Amino acid sequence: MSSQLDKYLRKFSNLKTEEDQDLWPASTFFRAPHKPLLLMSIIDLVAHGSLAINFVEPTFELIETFNSYWATITTLPPDCKLAESFLDLEEEGFWRAKPVPGKKITEAVDKLKKLHDNYLGADLAKSLFLLLIKEGSRKKLRETLIKTYFVKELHDELIDVALINHGAALYSKQLQSGDATARLKTGRGVAINNRLGQQGFRKAILELYSHRCSICGLKLISPEGKTVVDAIHIIPKEISRDDHPKNGLCLCGTCGWAFVNGFMSIGKKYEVLVSAQARLNGNLPAHLLILPDRIISKPKQKSLWPSHKNLKWHRENIYKK
Repeated sequence: MSSQLDKYLRKFSNLKTEEDQDLWPASTFFRAPHKPLLLMSIIDLVAHGSLAINFVEPTFELIETFNSYWATITTLPPDCKLAESFLDLEEEGFWRAKPVPGKKITEAVDKLKKLHDNYLGADLAKSLFLLLIKEGSRKKLRETLIKTYFVKELHDELIDVALINHGAALYSKQLQSGDATARLKTGRGVAINNRLGQQGFRKAILELYSHRCSICGLKLISPEGKTVVDAIHIIPKEISRDDHPKNGLCLCGTCGWAFVNGFMSIGKKYEVLVSAQARLNGNLPAHLLILPDRIISKPKQKSLWPSHKNLKWHRENIYKK
């Protein structure tokens, strides 16, 4: 074992974490899990290439990766100390937060919005980053975090989250490249494959559409990593078995529900269609009534636009004429 790896294994085993039996669960040994989960999230981003340079920004992807781990640990809201931990990691000696140039910080940075407003991000010690870009040392560092800060019963679940985050990111990249042969390759069974596929498809569609509803144009992302849109299969996955972006749309909650339930569809010229049934039975379709004939937004790459074949299937099988 290299002296540098040994050094960081010790540091990762001795993170300064808050202990509170009234706040934190027994599954984390009654210790705040924010620092280890944040480090595990950073390791994931390095592993699948999203963090290729030594500068960690509080991006949507980082926050969503953190949230995927958090949901495995507790039902407490994930924002309660993430922003503080982003700064508190400085006390570990391998992390340096970088404020916005010229910004005078006059209040506690205890929310992600304040973190975004006041800090550009942070960089790791160069020696640590060099270890993270190597698969072998990266694996040992992740294992140390899992074994030190979480009970044995959670180890396999956390390893599965890492596997899914990694596989979904790679699958998403394949889908965004238009690779029609993209396949899931985890070797971990149907349940893991399904979660990986769902996450990879969602990631691809949200990135291709820049988190904007293709039909109404709505785009809202909270500092806590929540987005108003989701990825929808044009022909349902259980029928098509098709995750290609040509079978996907990025839709907000209202437009997504209306599309899936046949009150909306998309025409031959990519124009929005709203069913006459949306006005029946006391319905109040509100802003949906101004959307007919609006041309939907699409990915920049034409080869990834929604397929006319898939949209025709939706009009003929789902849309309420």
